[in-house]
Amino acid sequence: MFTEADIAVKVTGAEAEAAVKHHEPLIRNQLVQLFTQQTTEAMSTMEGKEKLRQEALKQTQQVLNDEEGKPIVEDLLFNNLIVQ
Repeated sequence: MFTEADIAVKVTGAEAEAAVKHHEPLIRNQLVQLFTQQTTEAMSTMEGKEKLRQEALKQTQQVLNDEEGKPIVEDLLFNNLIVQ
């Protein structure tokens, strides 16, 4: 399975944006691990994609909470998600 995702996160303020950028390698690593655990069947439905989006948000917030002491990211959206 091949997955390509373009992800946007919603934050409030320049400080939050800078924190996300600073921790981007950790966030990216966490999300790559999450995506590699997915099956084609799970990602072939809208419900499966929404579940993945919610889990990606949760894991992104966890990374930032561990590193910054607060979740910072308010929402996470898939601008593009390709599963082949």
